[in-house]
Formats: sequence, C-alpha cells, structure tokens
Amino acid sequence: MRVKWFPATIVCIISLLLASALSAQQPVNKFRLSVRAGLMSGSEEYQLEKTAQGFHLTGITRMEQQGRSVEMKQELTLAPDRSLLRYKLEVQVGPQSQSVEAWPEGNAIQMRAVTAGQTQERTHELRPHTIVMDNLIASHYQVLLDTFAGQVAGNEDWWVLVPQQLAAVTGKLSAAGEEEGSLAGQPLRLRKYTINLGGVLIDFWAEASTHQLMRIFVPLQDVELVREGFALAPKPAAEEAPPSAFIAREVSFLSGELKIPGTLCLPAEHSGRLPLVVFVHGSGPHDRDETIGPNKPFRDLAQGLAAAGIASLRYDKRTFAFRTQIDPKTLTLDAEVIDDAVAALHFAQTLPEVAPRQVFLLGHSLGATLAPYIAVRAPHLRGIILMAALARPIDETIADQIAYRLRVAGQSEAAIAQQIEEMQKAFARVRSGEAANSEMIMFAPASYWRDFMQRNIPAAIRESPVPLLILQGGKDYQVKKADYDLLWQALADKPDSQREFHWFADLNHLFIPVAGESTGAEYGRPGHVDLQVIETIAHWIRQQLARTP
Repeated sequence: MRVKWFPATIVCIISLLLASALSAQQPVNKFRLSVRAGLMSGSEEYQLEKTAQGFHLTGITRMEQQGRSVEMKQELTLAPDRSLLRYKLEVQVGPQSQSVEAWPEGNAIQMRAVTAGQTQERTHELRPHTIVMDNLIASHYQVLLDTFAGQVAGNEDWWVLVPQQLAAVTGKLSAAGEEEGSLAGQPLRLRKYTINLGGVLIDFWAEASTHQLMRIFVPLQDVELVREGFALAPKPAAEEAPPSAFIAREVSFLSGELKIPGTLCLPAEHSGRLPLVVFVHGSGPHDRDETIGPNKPFRDLAQGLAAAGIASLRYDKRTFAFRTQIDPKTLTLDAEVIDDAVAALHFAQTLPEVAPRQVFLLGHSLGATLAPYIAVRAPHLRGIILMAALARPIDETIADQIAYRLRVAGQSEAAIAQQIEEMQKAFARVRSGEAANSEMIMFAPASYWRDFMQRNIPAAIRESPVPLLILQGGKDYQVKKADYDLLWQALADKPDSQREFHWFADLNHLFIPVAGESTGAEYGRPGHVDLQVIETIAHWIRQQLARTP
C-alpha cells in the first residue's frame, strides 16, 4: 500500500536554494509548468540580481489546480559568500494564505510556517552542503546550477531543508550525461543532472557551457517545468516492435451513477470464449494502467497475460477519472475501491468474448487487501490473485512506511520518533471515536480509517470460498514479509488446491526487479513487471481452469 510521505504540492517538485554569481540586472526568466495531464498548470517568472550586500532572488509562480488559483511569491537573500540570510515564501490558494520562512541562527537553521493564524516552528542543524528547498519554483534549480554545475563530477550529498514541512532530508546530486535540445529554434548542447531527494528522483537539464536551466522533470509525478522556447531533442526511435500479441479495446461500464472508462485486452488470436482477469489498483488516484512515474504495471500484466491467451479488464479509478467531482471528506473504502471493482466483475461476465464462469480478480496493494470484500459480492468469481496484500493493522503499516522513508531521507531517530508519535496520536483519536468522521487525517477522513481499522484482513482472506494465489516481492518496503507470513498463517489449514504462495526475492512493490535496496526512487525510472510473475499468474489460472469448477 502506497502512502504519500510529502503533501502533494511538495512531492510534486523540489526546489533548491543557493546563491549565484550572476551579473546585476539579469533579465526576467519565464517557465511554464504542468503536472500530470493537466492536473495543475501555470508559469513562473523570476529575477536574480547581484547586490552590494550579496545576492537577491525574487519570483512569482501562478498556477491553476483543479479550479483553484495558486500564487506563490518568493524572496531569497544571501551574503556575499553565498550563505543563506533569509528565505520567505508567501502562498495564496484562493482566499487562504500561508507564509514560510527559513534563516540561520548560530549553528542551526530556524523554520517557521504560518497558516490560518497558526504558527509552527522547528530547528534543524546546519550541516555542510546545507540547502533549502521549496515547491514548484524553477529558479532555485538555476541558482544551484550556477553555483555547482561546474563542480559536479560524481555524486554530491546535500542536507536539504523543507520549510513547508519544517523538515530536513538528505539528497544526492549527480551528473547524468549529455543530450541535445534547442532554444528559440537554435540548437543547444545540454548537460543533464539528477537529484535523488529522499527517494524522489528529479531530472533537470541545462545548457552545457553557461549552465542556463532549460527543463525540470519529476518522473514519478509527471511534473515538468520548461523554459519558454525550449525543446528537448527527441531520442532516436526504437526498433519497430514485432506484431502485437494482443488487441486493446476501449470499454466503459456503470458503477452507480458513474460511467467508468476502461480497456479490454484480448489475445490477438483467439477462438471461443476466454478466461479474464479484472485488475484492482493500489491506493491513490490511479489510471487504468496503475501508472506510477514511467511505470505501468497493469499494462505490463495485461499484455503479458494476453500473450498467454488470457483476457483482462483494467479501468480508471474514480478518484482519477472523476477526481474533481469527489469530496475527499466523504471518501470511503467502498467508494474508492470495492463498488467499482464489483461493477467491473459483473460487466466482465457480460462480454461476448469472455467465459462468464472463468473470471478472476487480481488486486495489487490496497486492491489485494480488499479483494476478499470484493469477492463476497461476486459469487461467480473463479479465483483471486493477491499481489502485495496488506495483513497488518493499517496504522502499524503506515507508521512503518513513514519511518522507512524518513530514514531513507536521512532523518535522525529522534525526529522519526517525533513524527511517528504525532501520527499515532491522530490514529488513536480515530480508534477512540474522538475524531469526527469528516476530520482529515493522512489525506483521508477519519471515517475512512475507522472503517479500515475495523476490518480483519487475514480472517476475511481465510474465509474466501475460491482459490487464492498470493504473490510478494522480497524488496517491497511498503508491504512486508510480516504481511506475507500472516497470510500464510491464515491459510495454513486450507488444502494446497485452495492456496498457493510465491515469494520473489528481488522484486519491489511494483513487482519490478530492483538492484540493491528499494527506496521508492526506482519508481521514477522505467521498468517492467518481471516476466516470472506473469508466467506464475498465467500458469495458476490454467491450473484452476483444468479443475472442475
């Protein structure tokens, strides 16, 4: 189960603040901004000047986010030695305002955030390579480049301050080769850089000789900031792929009053009616491919199963397709996952290409966790495939995920303990009933978490009347071996024909191979669901079909 660590605006993009020896009266720089298929769009204008006191950076970013206007005004002042004197960001979201400040004080950095009259403050140590970051501001990458681009030969470690979170994380900056592009039609030679910031990868490009920033891209969130007039040269086309082994067809089905869009994937050559798998996503507003950065695990599974003669149905989650129509304060597990999955299963049985009593359910992460609750409302289901199913209490899982991400980000154990304690207090209020149903906690209402806490996942899976295939990646930091072991214990008394377990030692939460430890940073690089996972699923389905239903 994937849990967001930073608030969405901060996860979207990280900005880095440092000084630069630019000449006075630099022209205004203009960038355009887009976030994941139009979810957010806007522009930035900034100016960086050298002054008698050091350096002065000013800028303004304007955005539209789901019908709301967002304006951010930034001001950065630095000493002649390029050390931070003061940083201030003022954010206006509709009628609501927020201000964030950071400044050095002795051997520490002080941070202050003021929202709706409420003030929060925190202190962090001042380490070598300390920098400050904020969200959706391109100019700070330029500042970083002007100061350090000529010195980056390998990896460089940073201590990165996040004023809006009153937090600090570690980051690693590295050079990532050269590419070609153009500005106002004129060719450019570019240098590419990558920063791994607490498990989030960010790529940015600059003109090789002047270090002038051209483009910033966050693969995991599909966030892009581009200088006006710039274009990255397209890479050579890959060799033509062999004839496709599948046919993809757009479909839709009703779930309540919503018309859910999806894709039916069929083997290119088939006769008679086919077995079919319905895919159910993990947490978050996923599209039908369960797109995470450049990765599309559900598309990989659909195409791989089609090559094995098995059809599939995948669809957009309502929190993705109808996100502007959903009030997050009323979100429920049924509305987010179960209702649409049940509707998809019933729709699949009506398709002329599908054998109605050969329909299987495949859930990933949250979809796997809730699969037994989906199955009880689909009586003709032939079997369930659980990929990274959660079995521990949800608040225990979230605490583990947060602690892991904070350790990856270089947080101290004391800082981690403090944040976990705050989270546990919030969930304790949910368990006790003190939190009102509509109170937002960890991006969902208290009623959502209360429902989750009342579900006994291992017991629900144990009561499943249909065969189960349980798959787990050994390098999954989001769903652990402890969950896998609990499912094993829950199903220990079932006959082998009713449950089958597979452990894939080198696969992460997306069932993609990863070298070394999984930190989540690899989600921002292209990969594919491991072929052995697809083969295991296809073989298990064929086994079930060979048995008398």
